[in-house]
This record gives sequence, C-alpha cells and structure tokens, in this order.
Amino acid sequence: MQQTPQLKEVVPAVAKACVPFFASAISLGALATHSQLVVQSPTGYSTALEGVRGLLSVNGTEKIVISAHEGLVKQTDPAHLTRLHQWQAESAVALPMTYRGVYGGHLIALRGEGHRRGPISPSDLALISEVADRVAAFNAFVTQTVGSESL
Repeated sequence: MQQTPQLKEVVPAVAKACVPFFASAISLGALATHSQLVVQSPTGYSTALEGVRGLLSVNGTEKIVISAHEGLVKQTDPAHLTRLHQWQAESAVALPMTYRGVYGGHLIALRGEGHRRGPISPSDLALISEVADRVAAFNAFVTQTVGSESL
C-alpha cells in the first residue's frame, strides 16, 4: 500500500497482494473510494464470488463464514458449504468493512480446492478481518480528508 502513487490504486493493490497469498480470489466493495467492485480472481471463481455476494445481500452487513475447517465449522451454515462446493470453491468469508460504526463496503475472500493453505482457518479469518478493518479505515480517511470525487 505504501508503494502506490495514487489513492485510487490502494484498494486494487490490497486485492492484488491478497491473491494468491491467502485467498484464491478476493472481492472488495470499497464504496467510499471505488464505485465498482475491485476483484482479483481467476475467471474460474466468478460464480463463487457472485454466489457469496448473493448470500451477503440476504444477510445484510453481517459476517459470513463458510469453511469446513474444524475451528470454523460451528460458524458455518452447512447449506452454504454445499452451495460453495457447487460453485467450485472450498471456503469463503464475507466481512463488512466498517470503521467506527460506519459501513463502507465488504470484503469477500475465497479459497479453491488445493489452495496451499487449505480451507480458511480461525487464524486466516483473523488476518482477513485485519485487512477488512484497514481498508475500512483507509476508506474513511480518504472520504474525510480528500473526498472520493478527487481520487
């Protein structure tokens, strides 16, 4: 992020840094700085990202965790896990990007079969949550100091 010369390049740089490090695909709906979704994904995960976005729209701004990892299986709706497998992905999280109570979009991260880190684990969820928190804070900062129209 520190290497990006323009503010509008920060969220895409975050997405690019996340894939393939801890996700097979990522979608950032950073409303304050981007009018469209910022997606870093091979085309094979488009259906899964759309599907998780659909689940997010049904659940509102709540967190969604879909993982068969033993540390997260209790947080996972089995029907969501079945759907995710039909969409050719193994695990996913959808997190609201909220800073100081102000909703600023969402982050969706998913992993496909064979991802080097396996299904999303509690420690992965903590790292992904940290990324979502930092992007939310960045969006709030940009909105307050610069204004989104001058990006």
